[in-house]
Amino acid sequence: MIKIVNKIKSSGFVVAILSDQTNWLDDLNQRTPFYQHFDHVFNSFYIKKTKETLLFREICAKLELSPEEVLFVDDSLDNIKRATNEGLRTIHFKGVNEFEKEIQNLFK
Repeated sequence: MIKIVNKIKSSGFVVAILSDQTNWLDDLNQRTPFYQHFDHVFNSFYIKKTKETLLFREICAKLELSPEEVLFVDDSLDNIKRATNEGLRTIHFKGVNEFEKEIQNLFK
């Protein structure tokens, strides 16, 4: 997945994580550093909000992007529905192979 992130980032796009996790994301980054591959890491543990309608708007504003310019990838269909309702482009993550195909179609 980091290869895909790096490829997207090297194409000039902003890449970010929006996570509903506790501090385990930091623990994982300490064991296997990966934050440096991202322009932003938004973690609910620190921002005290989950992937809700208002948060999608706030993240877009922080990134200075309109919702239509943002691609949101998530494994939760509920999160995908909320993001779609806010105008974000979405990919419902169901597995690496399927995701690679969907992302390649977007970047053709």
